[in-house]
Amino acid sequence: MDFRIPNLNDPQPISHDANFNKPCNKRRRSCIVPLTSLQETIFKGLLDDLVIAIQSNFVPPSGPLPSILKVFQNLVDSLSLSLGDKADLLAATELNITAYEQSEEWSTALIAATQQTLTELYSLSLLACVSSAVKDNWTSTIRLAETNLADITGAVPPVVDTGTVLSFTSGFGPMDLSLNGRSGLPTGGVIIGSGFQSRNISITSDDSTANIAIILADSLGGNNYAFSMPHGGTLNSITASFTLTSPPVLIRSPITIQAQLCRSAPNASPYSPCTTIPGAIVSLIPSLSGNSSGLTCQGSLDGLSIPLNPRDRLVVVFTASSAPNSLTNPTDIFGAGAASITIGGMEGTPPSNEKIIPFASFSPIFNQFGNRHFKNLHSAPRAAAGHLYG
Repeated sequence: MDFRIPNLNDPQPISHDANFNKPCNKRRRSCIVPLTSLQETIFKGLLDDLVIAIQSNFVPPSGPLPSILKVFQNLVDSLSLSLGDKADLLAATELNITAYEQSEEWSTALIAATQQTLTELYSLSLLACVSSAVKDNWTSTIRLAETNLADITGAVPPVVDTGTVLSFTSGFGPMDLSLNGRSGLPTGGVIIGSGFQSRNISITSDDSTANIAIILADSLGGNNYAFSMPHGGTLNSITASFTLTSPPVLIRSPITIQAQLCRSAPNASPYSPCTTIPGAIVSLIPSLSGNSSGLTCQGSLDGLSIPLNPRDRLVVVFTASSAPNSLTNPTDIFGAGAASITIGGMEGTPPSNEKIIPFASFSPIFNQFGNRHFKNLHSAPRAAAGHLYG
């Protein structure tokens, strides 16, 4: 027997377990661009916006495509990309923005630049670290945008409605749209008229923000901006835009601006709320996220056939909303708004030669009879088919 003390330098026996000869299970990386859940939400929303913006009814240089791409650039800056990949994405979108803003129509160069942007987005979606279902949804949406782009060259220009077009613009000073960060619902909206806007007026809404209620005649006064329909008609379209005028602010969770046409029944009390007309609400694109200073979002609804009754009181209201629990977002969004609505004749009635002129005062109106003053609630010149509300 060998009683020699073992030397630590002697070779040691190697023991093997049962798994020694099995190959290593190396996990192959199927993605290289990680995204947070918020970044996924923003990217999905931008792809949906692209499908809407890449259509023949948006004729360059007017249209929301440049603003959508600017929000996408904000998203690219926040992603963990190599410098080269980030440069390629930013260069493609910047070229697309420039081509759109310098075009008078969907030119060959603009279509090529837009296709290059979609190709870059397709590559990004394939490399994103998301589930297969999410990735399939993204690529399908991009393919739909490409289909829209291919259809533009042979598209027939949209038919211009011959009804009355009423235009509304905000005045001097920004509109103040407020929302609740915890619920994401709007808390205050703004009515726009012809070169003026209301202050922030308290509103209520349902959980979907598709139906708001706003009371014009409140204790503070000075809100009765509604105009009334002189005769029946049909709402054919609504178009709106909103431009941020506030100082640069970081918006983490997307905020959506909405414009809606609200109505109060002819015989309702002035203290009764005006509520959203079903189907007469347009969500403006893109939603605001990242550094959105100076961004313009737009939207339109065409092909509507919504009846409007004689003496309906109407107002155009702007609101802002976001996803619930967006506590890091600002609770007030400031900007300038504009909208237009097209009203045609009512089906089954003879056409009217009267034009609708949306008179609405932004300060109380008084008529003096002797020593008494009466607030004028229903007064309009005979030449105008509208009503004043003080």
